[in-house]
Amino acid sequence: MAEHLTMTLKREWFDKILMGEKRIEYREDKPYWRSRIKITELEHITFKNGYSREAPNFSANVLRIDFLSSGKETDLKIDGPVIAIELCQVQPGFDTRGTKYANRIRF
Repeated sequence: MAEHLTMTLKREWFDKILMGEKRIEYREDKPYWRSRIKITELEHITFKNGYSREAPNFSANVLRIDFLSSGKETDLKIDGPVIAIELCQVQPGFDTRGTKYANRIRF
């Protein structure tokens, strides 16, 4: 069965992924994220900008997941291992007023 994951993003990264400017989401390689990212089964992710049920959101398919030994060259800018989640086919989401964000974006 395919896995689905929800991630919360700051507005800057939320907007960049939604508009197609950012294709890879990085997370620090920690047990918390390892337990949620099942490499062989994760197919899509819902991204939210906020924690409420009505927070703006969109979904994206997962193209692949890589493990990097250093995050210095990523937007995390950390000297430690990171998980790189490459995204494709961003699906539009809705804001709190029910307004559609964008048409489907293909990378």
